[in-house]
Amino acid sequence: MKLNIFDLKSADEETLFELVWQTIKTFPILKEIYDEAFIQSLIKNRFYFNNYLLWLLSSKEPYTVSSWTEITRCLWILHECDVVTHFKDKLRSTDEHIFKSYQTELDYASYYKERGFNVELEPSLPNSGKNPEFVIASDELKVYFEAKNIFWEEMMKERALTTQIQGTLGKIDELYVFSIFFSPELSIGDIGSLRKLFFDSLKQLGANQPFPVKIHYRPAGKVLAEIVVHGIPNKLSYGYLGGIQRSEAFALPNSEWIRRKISKKVPQLPETEADVIVIEPGDFGISKDSMVDALYGDEEVVFTKDSSTNDFSAKAHRKRNGFYQPNKNTRISAIIFSDKKFRENAAVIRWKSVFHNPFAKKPLDRSLFDDKNVEQFMPIENGDSVKMTWC
Repeated sequence: MKLNIFDLKSADEETLFELVWQTIKTFPILKEIYDEAFIQSLIKNRFYFNNYLLWLLSSKEPYTVSSWTEITRCLWILHECDVVTHFKDKLRSTDEHIFKSYQTELDYASYYKERGFNVELEPSLPNSGKNPEFVIASDELKVYFEAKNIFWEEMMKERALTTQIQGTLGKIDELYVFSIFFSPELSIGDIGSLRKLFFDSLKQLGANQPFPVKIHYRPAGKVLAEIVVHGIPNKLSYGYLGGIQRSEAFALPNSEWIRRKISKKVPQLPETEADVIVIEPGDFGISKDSMVDALYGDEEVVFTKDSSTNDFSAKAHRKRNGFYQPNKNTRISAIIFSDKKFRENAAVIRWKSVFHNPFAKKPLDRSLFDDKNVEQFMPIENGDSVKMTWC
């Protein structure tokens, strides 16, 4: 039975319980994480628009089946590592972005366990009160990992807005198709006023109204949302929301923002060991160039004038504001930018890029990260200089 997240509030408790229980019977290890009492409480929260976990457990789409296939495979790989104790609460998270962030952690820990490393989940750092997400070890190597969606706060806000808009305006009695674009300054408290403005504006549309029609929500003079009415549906007897999208005001992460987010993870890792931070962007697009700028310094171009000819020459170089610096963040050996893609019947991890730290106290060999679909930005020594090269 295929459900979207907005179908949950109209489904009865008995039906949802049966659908969830079917998933758990298909993947028996989930019984160690989701007991009957938890399932009942999860179902009672079906009116909450962001109950991603309930949708994941109850819907039978290829995506959800693939998700549970991959999650349970990882749980079995890590079973001897007391994985249920460490991930029981994490895998009970109902928000999509938080759940997927923990899923990334599970993916990477199981990956290294499958490669033959000893894995300890949430190891305790002596005299610090810190618990990195996991550590891998062999006879020659020990590496600590933090794996997180660094933009989960921003995405939670966006998700809350889009789900509330969808739930409030997803289907309307008026016969129009419309889209909504919003800025980051729009809040949940604005949606009631946005809805009133929208319906008041629809009443003013004439029979011969040309489309599209743009309606701007500007409570204090600044546009916080734009509704674009595209026209009248041909076959349906009701109107509907055709799309929700961030406006340009909801800026993509820049290098400074990325640096700030990554820096918050550093104190979680030990100062004297090799450390790796795994970040996954979720719905935020981050380019390879943005990562290079964030880690190695923003690129700038300097123009020099030749006074004898009045000609200009240009030279590009990087500022000394990167996350990686000779006397700062040297405990971090590498940062992995991770992206995950789902196939029809299986989930796969695809590492987009591994950025090595040229100033790391404990550099890591590229073999630790070698896999399909992986590119690595490596420091190559050349006399007194070090050149970063993709390989």
